[in-house]
Amino acid sequence: MFQSLFLVAADEASYTNYFNVSSTRGIELVCLLSLLGILLVANLVVFFVKKDSFVLSTKISVYTLIAFSASIIAANIAIAIKDGTFKEMDCREYIETVPFMALTVIMTILFAAMLIVLPFIFDKEKHTDLKYQTRSIAYAGILLALAFGLSYIRLFKGPYGGSITVASLLPIALYSYIFGCKKGTLVGVAFGLLQFIQDPYFYHILQFFLDYIIPFGFIGLFGGMFKKIIKNPSISLIVGLAVGVVFRFLSHFISGAVFFGSWMPENFTSIWTYSFVYNIAYVPIDGIISMVFGYFLLRSKLFINQINMITLTEKPVINDTNEDTTYIADAK
Repeated sequence: MFQSLFLVAADEASYTNYFNVSSTRGIELVCLLSLLGILLVANLVVFFVKKDSFVLSTKISVYTLIAFSASIIAANIAIAIKDGTFKEMDCREYIETVPFMALTVIMTILFAAMLIVLPFIFDKEKHTDLKYQTRSIAYAGILLALAFGLSYIRLFKGPYGGSITVASLLPIALYSYIFGCKKGTLVGVAFGLLQFIQDPYFYHILQFFLDYIIPFGFIGLFGGMFKKIIKNPSISLIVGLAVGVVFRFLSHFISGAVFFGSWMPENFTSIWTYSFVYNIAYVPIDGIISMVFGYFLLRSKLFINQINMITLTEKPVINDTNEDTTYIADAK
């Protein structure tokens, strides 16, 4: 299931298993995945044993992961500088890579800050209802599994790489639309981790964040961000998906240029042009397919009514004229 990772050192390539604990990156990855597993089990125990502390437990877990990730990033940069890693590259790679490393660190921190701060700005609703919380967790598992399954259905690959799937981003955006961008961001990040398991390429910790955690976190973040701003459900979802796809593209674009520029074909003269062409060939198309499916799905009144029933924010009222069941918002 897991494949070897392609790592470049100096002028020649070597292969290694990304779970190799004899390497620094392997140890970091094992520690990160172990921490995720421990936090997941801890939160499940809190949820079933002391439900009133579940929200606090989740926040502590998120902050712990952020602190751990920040320490890994800082450690990798310090080790690279101390060991003179950049100086071992050939002249072309040294000139093209080193100046952009600072940009990569800054953009990674900026993107991560957006994923942390924006959900609390655009999703201020607090649901204390236990049934709602249980339902949100159940649907997170269902839609996450659906997204992961759809990601295996690949229509075709881009000319230089990257796969176009059957609306695999749509379940993540829908979850964000239904339950809010706070929960949506977490599900998007979880989907990114599943994508890593499906097709793992671990070259650098910053590349790991820029290719897996951040881009799919953006899909979960923006999927439900415009729900209250744009009242039309289908348009709201499309706008959210479009913005999420743009930020996903930017994240892949930076990672592709900085960390995979050494694989640039000879017909390209710039690592930035290569990364742009590589990602533009599949990221927007993958997003557009999800937008089309999402538009027609949210045009269905039956589906909207089902969303209202799931979130418990609206209650059924019988229309006496046609004996049909419709839903109206609770009076404030």
